[in-house]
Amino acid sequence: SEYIGYGGYVYTFPNSLIPEEIVNFAGKLFFSGNDEAGRELWSSDGTVDGTARVLDLLPGEGTSYYGNPILFGGNPNSLTVLGDMLFFVATSAEFGRELWVTDGTESGTHVVKDIVPGGGEPDYYGSVPYGSNPTKLTVADGKLFLYGQNTGLVAMVEPSPAGYKELGRFKLPATSKLPRKS
Repeated sequence: SEYIGYGGYVYTFPNSLIPEEIVNFAGKLFFSGNDEAGRELWSSDGTVDGTARVLDLLPGEGTSYYGNPILFGGNPNSLTVLGDMLFFVATSAEFGRELWVTDGTESGTHVVKDIVPGGGEPDYYGSVPYGSNPTKLTVADGKLFLYGQNTGLVAMVEPSPAGYKELGRFKLPATSKLPRKS
């Protein structure tokens, strides 16, 4: 398949997943990879037969730009391990871009919480209305911290496969009030 990148450069990916965001979780490697469904969540035990898509988060064949395929998919990123859970940020038509969790199986993969209700069908360019668009997932002291790019809030959460317990949140100021070093 071909992909039109920045500046109109055409990338050709014959039978290649182009893995990104590779993490070790539950005895396998999990990563964001491309196929005919776009960029989705994959796992691998290190063999060809043991490499498979976990879930098609944003079903469809992507879209095209001037007749050339552009693969979007759920575009999972920020893969972050916390105990026996793998958290990531992904896009779905139902929720927009939100925080997801997986135990490594399709049935054990779901959105943690629809923090900012969003979603909808992808437009011509493959964009879905964004939810909270969390970024910068960080684990500290058994808690998950995330920054809601569309809300400007940093949240500290105690996630579990069954739910999401927010322990606190704060808004980052637009500018720092700390004096600059000269």
